Amino acid sequence: MRMIDKIRDKCIEVMEEQYMARLELLVNEEQYEDARAIVSEMSIEGMDDEERVTDFIDDLTEFSDEDIAHIVWNQID
Repeated sequence: MRMIDKIRDKCIEVMEEQYMARLELLVNEEQYEDARAIVSEMSIEGMDDEERVTDFIDDLTEFSDEDIAHIVWNQID
């Protein structure tokens, strides 16, 4: 497995854990409308897995404005 795939998987795992912890708290506090709002934010309705595209970028905090202006984006399959 390539490093970018490992990073992507870890990012997804962290996001899932954060969303689920927040949903659990909201449901326990019976704040169902807020929980539904988060679920709708997390969901893409009407798309098959093959149609979904998720963008991930590397950490850009060390980049200068000039570096960022010259970034070339590549699609990773």
